[in-house]
Amino acid sequence: MSFPPADTSAPVVKPRILLSSGEMFAARGINVRWLAPDGITQQGGLWAANASTAEPLTRTFPGINMVRLAAFSNVADIGYATVTDMKPYIDTIIGQGIVVVLHCNTSAGTLVEPDLTTVTNWYAEFAVSYAASPMVWFASQSNPTLGYIANDAMLIAIYNAVRGSGNNALFLISSDIMTSSDTSGYSVETLAGLHNCAWDHHFYNSASNYRTDQDVNNAALVDAMNALWNMANIPIIVGEFGDASDGQNVDPGWQQVLQTVYDNPGFGSGYIQAWWNTPDDSAAFAGNQLLADPFDGTQLTQAGEMFRNALTAEST
Repeated sequence: MSFPPADTSAPVVKPRILLSSGEMFAARGINVRWLAPDGITQQGGLWAANASTAEPLTRTFPGINMVRLAAFSNVADIGYATVTDMKPYIDTIIGQGIVVVLHCNTSAGTLVEPDLTTVTNWYAEFAVSYAASPMVWFASQSNPTLGYIANDAMLIAIYNAVRGSGNNALFLISSDIMTSSDTSGYSVETLAGLHNCAWDHHFYNSASNYRTDQDVNNAALVDAMNALWNMANIPIIVGEFGDASDGQNVDPGWQQVLQTVYDNPGFGSGYIQAWWNTPDDSAAFAGNQLLADPFDGTQLTQAGEMFRNALTAEST
């Protein structure tokens, strides 16, 4: 993979993810929270305890090949997301032939010391535990503060924690830019020093100014992805997209957002939709839900139905 200097006049060559087998990989995945909003309840642990009824991912959404697993939202809760705690759940997922992407999803924005060291130690422990597994990938902190001067230091520290542990798995770089006018906060020089990486782009209706026009939403995604490719010409996965830009209020153009991602696989290397939720998630977040009561996969939200239909259409 190459990292050319930013040049908005040059044509962008769209790179793809190639597995060690030589096969091209396109993500068809779901975001999952390990910890409930209380920061303590280990939702994945509850799911894995009864895989036949409480972990119906593949039964409800046949065809998924990736789970992007948000381990914790606050650094103070990291003790509930240890290797010992999470390994049974991760092994349950990868045992079904589904790639797991591990990342932290803190609401604090860009991590600085002493939290950064705490988090990098967490990454290193998982990187050592899964150094031999091609099914466990890693992603950087999901919510960097846009344009913050410390973003480069955070990215390098997390990346080095994984690579320094002898793990060469694919590493997703969370930019969180929404439009082509945003900047990721990472320098081209920093990005040029990384290898075996892909962008993790988040796309919501806010990127098109909440427009309901399908073409406008399509253009918003294309423009943002071209901006990323001009910073680092590496594969792009739409690592988050859903019906609520703020997680609470359903956007007017949410259906157009989903269709943009589903209908345009040529944009990048696949997508991971938000979220595989529980009753705790639904009580805390009104938007971006795939499941409806009783939260066992038998009842879906409108967004969940659209996701399942998209997967079904691709398999036929």
